[in-house]
Amino acid sequence: MNNDYVGKKNEEIIKILRKKYNDFIKKYDLYLLMFIGMYDIYINEKNQKLKNSHLDYATFAFKSSIFLRILLQDKSLNKEKSLKFLKKWDSEIITYISDDEVELTSNDALKNYAKDNYDLDTWLKYASNELSLINSEEKFVLTEEIWRDMIIDVENAYNAYVESSESLDLLGSYRKTAKDNSIAALNTSFYAFWLPLVAIIIFGIKFVIELFGDAGIIMNGGWLSFFFFVILLIWVMIGSNGMYCTCSNCHKWNSLQLVSDSVIDSEKYWERKHYMEKNYNNPVHVMVEKSVHEERYVCKHCGNKEIKYRTTKREL
Repeated sequence: MNNDYVGKKNEEIIKILRKKYNDFIKKYDLYLLMFIGMYDIYINEKNQKLKNSHLDYATFAFKSSIFLRILLQDKSLNKEKSLKFLKKWDSEIITYISDDEVELTSNDALKNYAKDNYDLDTWLKYASNELSLINSEEKFVLTEEIWRDMIIDVENAYNAYVESSESLDLLGSYRKTAKDNSIAALNTSFYAFWLPLVAIIIFGIKFVIELFGDAGIIMNGGWLSFFFFVILLIWVMIGSNGMYCTCSNCHKWNSLQLVSDSVIDSEKYWERKHYMEKNYNNPVHVMVEKSVHEERYVCKHCGNKEIKYRTTKREL
């Protein structure tokens, strides 16, 4: 996206930022209600004043979360310039935070206040969860790209105005969309699972050839092949878990966190097995329990909830 703030004076920066941000809010304000779970309340509310108050709260809370993150991230010596930027953009929010007796220059006070009231990461997580499923170019449909570009625009305005030694980063890990995450997950799965899996097959074949070769595994270095085989096997197991725990919503690699694992069905039965004993094939019957597990996961990135089912067997 284009940076509209390069070479602009401070007054122009604030003017452009206000217009672009207000245009965004005017078009997509209802999405903010959806992100914090107030959309249904808003729709079902008959009183227009209450509807407006819900909308005002959502827009105010989101903007406040941006202000607090800027104050928390600013590590420059000239913190006054950051405050001046925020006051020029919207002095009411700074006044509101100050009226709550929050010391604007204290990071600890700002962290506690943001955590209890307006945390930007929470907004970004909710937005990622809702917008990951949207793929439309209709005029009033908010997509991840539009959402991301709006926040990047705020970063550009701040960086141009304050001219800090460090660029502002509001998005963090949410700078990538679900499409970006999907591409990254495919690349990671190739190097973390498929490539070592092919290498395992190659080293496995090499070890067998060396094992039964004329010189034996010691002379031909077969143990080295076996060593690499074990290392790659561990590598594949880790990669397999990363693929299994990739979120189906935001497609973030290895982002699903196990919340609960419960057995929802099980059965016991006899199973015939064969054991070699003194070169003799000895068939025996063993009791086996087969269980179906219901695993509940939550995505650490977007908050998406998923249920997976897994079958296990064990001898009793």
